[in-house]
Amino acid sequence: MTLLVTGAMGHVGYEIVRSLARERPIIAQYNRTFRAADAEALGANVTWATCDLTDLGSVERLCRDNGVDSCIHLAAMANEMYCRPDPVAAFQTNVGAVVNLLDVARREEWRRMIYGSTGSVFKDVDPSLPITEDQPPDADGLYGTTKACGEMMVRAFRAQFGVDAATVRISWIYGPPVVNYTFARGPIPPILIDAIRGVPRDDASGGDFSAGFTYIDDVVAGLIAAVDAPQLNRSIYHLAPPRNYTTFEIADAVRTAVPKAVIAIGPGAMPWNTFTPIRGPMDGRHFIADTGFRTRFDLEQGIGAYATWLLAEPGRLDGAGL
Repeated sequence: MTLLVTGAMGHVGYEIVRSLARERPIIAQYNRTFRAADAEALGANVTWATCDLTDLGSVERLCRDNGVDSCIHLAAMANEMYCRPDPVAAFQTNVGAVVNLLDVARREEWRRMIYGSTGSVFKDVDPSLPITEDQPPDADGLYGTTKACGEMMVRAFRAQFGVDAATVRISWIYGPPVVNYTFARGPIPPILIDAIRGVPRDDASGGDFSAGFTYIDDVVAGLIAAVDAPQLNRSIYHLAPPRNYTTFEIADAVRTAVPKAVIAIGPGAMPWNTFTPIRGPMDGRHFIADTGFRTRFDLEQGIGAYATWLLAEPGRLDGAGL
């Protein structure tokens, strides 16, 4: 079995390739960004290949030349911050590439395709209620809408052509090796980085923002469980912790991991809801039933592991947040 991982130089993609590099042959797709040292570190079992996924011919050649029979598709134009300025590119990247991969999967009779999606397909939902895997999306932003279109194509190819494909929506990923202050990453990285640096924080607002922050190790293990599951009975699943956590709770977890931390946060949701509204926790009961996997890291465990990694890699903080 040869697994294609798209977006393999991204956060989740690289960690999946790193996790599986010794177990199976992997085609690691990238487009523009390539870090030679990171690629070489994963050894000869990984074949790195540049490919424009919006071009069907390029996708066909990549997959046929390498004997691909399964895929975890993670390449995307991520976040509203990047999609809004260029809606055409967002559609081509987040929808066109999905259709191209699905069509190759159809014709080559792939064993499995997993499409990585997002909780951003939901907008006007009651934040006090869990979001079930059956709940229809209601996105109106460019990012959420294009991701929802990709989900619809997965469902259509599954229903019309019998392609063994499924969407896995993931909620607010955090953890190594990401070290930045981008709003898209949420409050965990900047609060933790400042704590380790010894920089006090006095945020006027943001404490009431809440989300299902999911540690990277859980995301990687969950997606691998999905692509390897004997049978997936549904077209859409949720991979997320069982509850949401507030920024107030993040601050408490950071204080536990970094006792010297000085953190003050006021009420309200800004600035963390600039591009993403607060929504309820994503209920993943069908994902657990069909894959046997449930998230293992609660917030304190995830932030503790993240802090341990950052403290062991002080060079990673150089330039972070600047």
